[in-house]
Amino acid sequence: MSPGLPDVPNVQVCDARNGPPRASAGNKIFISSASIMENNLIRITFEPMKGNYLFLIATIMFVSFTVSCKKTSFITSTDAFLFTSADTVHFGSLFTNTGSITQSFKIFNPNDKKLLVSQVELSGGSASVFTLNVNGAAGSSFSNIEIAPNDSIYVFVAANAKANATNLPFFIQDSVHISYNGK
Repeated sequence: MSPGLPDVPNVQVCDARNGPPRASAGNKIFISSASIMENNLIRITFEPMKGNYLFLIATIMFVSFTVSCKKTSFITSTDAFLFTSADTVHFGSLFTNTGSITQSFKIFNPNDKKLLVSQVELSGGSASVFTLNVNGAAGSSFSNIEIAPNDSIYVFVAANAKANATNLPFFIQDSVHISYNGK
C-alpha cells in the first residue's frame, strides 16, 4: 500500500504513471477512480454479481413484458353494438357568418373487443353547415376509427351558418351517420 493510506480490503492503489492495475485472480471488477494524492489514484473493486440474481431479474422482466402485452382483436360480428351519449345536439339561436360554440357527444364501445367504426359522416356531406372533429381532425367524413374495448371517443360538432337572401329566421339541421360491422 501507499504510505499514509489505510489498508482497506478490495481497494488497490496504483501510481498513475504505471497505468491501471491488471485484473487479478478472483474476478475483481475495477470501477471509478478518484485522485487522492498528487500522482496516485484509488480504484475500488467489487465482486461480480452472482449469475443467479442476474438470471432471476431477467426472468422476472421477461415474464412481466410477455404477460402485460395483451393484444386485443377486433369484433367483427354483426351482433356487436355501440351507442352514443346523445341522440340530438342543440345549438339554440346562432348568428350568421359567426361560428357557434362546440357541442360534443361520445360514441361508446361496450364490447370486450376493439370495434372498427368504418364511417362517421354528416349526411349533408361537405355542403353541411356543421363540422365534425373526430380524433383531432376536422371534417365531414371519417373512416376506419378504432375504439378500444369498453371505451369511447368524443365527436365534437360546430356550426357556421351562412347568411341567405331572407332576413327571416331559418332552421338548419343535419344528422351524423355511423357505420360499423356492415351496419
